[in-house]
Amino acid sequence: MKIPLWKSGLWLAALATLGWLYQQSTQVEIELHLRTVQHFEQLRQQDARLNQYVLQARYGQLKNYDP
Repeated sequence: MKIPLWKSGLWLAALATLGWLYQQSTQVEIELHLRTVQHFEQLRQQDARLNQYVLQARYGQLKNYDP
């Protein structure tokens, strides 16, 4: 059974595309990763501070709503 040339080319292109996508997925930009982790940490700290202010306002410990 002979496989048509266009099907062979299609399979080759698909495999090349999958190989390229795998290579792109394994490359990590360290600076981007560190910035992202730092931003998530800042977001976590701000969320904790906001939760603290909400609880203080709820229980009357925060007299001014604009700390």
